[in-house]
Amino acid sequence: MGDDDLTRLIEEARLNRPGAADRLMERVYSTLKQLAHRRKLQPPVFDTTTLVHEAYLRMVGEDATLDFASRAHFFFFAARAMRNISIDQARKLRRQKHGGTMRRVEMSPHICSVQDQADEALALDEALGKLKSVSARAEQVVELRFYAGLQHAEAAEVLGVSEATVRRDWDFAKAFLYKELGDRWQDSLTG
Repeated sequence: MGDDDLTRLIEEARLNRPGAADRLMERVYSTLKQLAHRRKLQPPVFDTTTLVHEAYLRMVGEDATLDFASRAHFFFFAARAMRNISIDQARKLRRQKHGGTMRRVEMSPHICSVQDQADEALALDEALGKLKSVSARAEQVVELRFYAGLQHAEAAEVLGVSEATVRRDWDFAKAFLYKELGDRWQDSLTG
């Protein structure tokens, strides 16, 4: 099934055609799972299956509006939904870390690792917020390239700009995030 077929299926789901949402999920499931595995996107308390299902429900649930112009546009919103779920979970973990549940537990290396992952996810989200205040389009380019895994040309299509503009925004965003986050993110943002 090509991009045009996926766009048609998205349109059918948007129009609430019988079975369209189920066919859409079958079509995009493996790609959504790949997105969930990408570069620290998976929250530490969700497995990828749960994350994909939660994101899909946010995108096509009863209150959602399926208004995606293309395959790239669909996966951009999928990546954004997974990013938001990840950040929500990281914030929840941070609250628990600081006594949100007020229950004493012994710390294990696994719990510390989960907390570190949550802290890193929140640091990235904060840095992206700063980037957005400087250049909203550069922040969108990061979402499209880093979270959704889109190529420069696909990101350009979604944003309605040239591929050269996306490349410049990507280079700017990488430098900005490197400055904000240090070298621990350098390898994640290559490409």
